[in-house]
Amino acid sequence: MHRMILTVALAWMVSFGAPQIVYSMDKKCVSTMSKEVKDKIIAMAEKSKKDKKGLTIYLSGQSVAVVVTELIGTELIVGKNREYDQVMIRVDQISGLAMN
Repeated sequence: MHRMILTVALAWMVSFGAPQIVYSMDKKCVSTMSKEVKDKIIAMAEKSKKDKKGLTIYLSGQSVAVVVTELIGTELIVGKNREYDQVMIRVDQISGLAMN
């Protein structure tokens, strides 16, 4: 019963944008992005900016297609698409990238 309540509470928190920190029994489990993964994301964003090629960014079940216009350090990717002149995306929230 206790596990079911925790599962329902976690599903509710994730679906309403709460910080995604999960507790496994008594230990805190935080998903952190390695430096290698972050570097690859930045490299793909730089390639999109340099070549003016589209980049599809996957964020927690959603996808955003952009052409990167600016990188702010290693924390933010700024781009634009048909709908918006400026889209800002936090690198630590990215779950996947796609580029031709």
